[in-house]
Amino acid sequence: MDFKIVALLPAHNEAESIATTVSALRAQTRIPDAIIVICDNCTDATAEIASDHGATVWTTSGNTHKKAGALNYALERVLPQLEDDDAVLVQDADSFLDPDFVAVVAARLDDGYAAVGGNFYARPGGGICGAFQRNEYARYARDNARSTAGCCASRAWAPCSGSARSGRSPRPSPTAACRIPAEGWSTATRPSPRTTG
Repeated sequence: MDFKIVALLPAHNEAESIATTVSALRAQTRIPDAIIVICDNCTDATAEIASDHGATVWTTSGNTHKKAGALNYALERVLPQLEDDDAVLVQDADSFLDPDFVAVVAARLDDGYAAVGGNFYARPGGGICGAFQRNEYARYARDNARSTAGCCASRAWAPCSGSARSGRSPRPSPTAACRIPAEGWSTATRPSPRTTG
């Protein structure tokens, strides 16, 4: 497990939650090698709070592509600095992970998985939309538990793993999302080895 894990947290006005999110990453049993909060057109104190809690902060201005634009901004800067075996963990800025999540992700990547994801759970509240979200997450976790393969490939992970692989490998690599209990959601992706020809 001699590879780096870089956590990217795209954030838009997440001052209320970013301290908990960054603190939870810094409290992991395997702490990411870098925690980068991408403050996307923020008008609140997200950047200051994230920095105060030990994250590196990058800011966008005028990004019209929302979360995808913020991630692409960060990936353009991070991917050229990574080795083939290094990993990128993408996490929502209002989510937090179980304390062993990054360690389990690292072990699965070390076992040869190209990508790792986890079940996610919604917090209480949010009215009818919150209830729908909790039901959706419960259904997803139930589907993962019923998987006979021990892991599942899901369209929910494709955009993150595709973005993280972009520019690093000229060909797609297999992607699997393994069942790892997590509070919040996250995807970690290890780029494929480069090929020639």
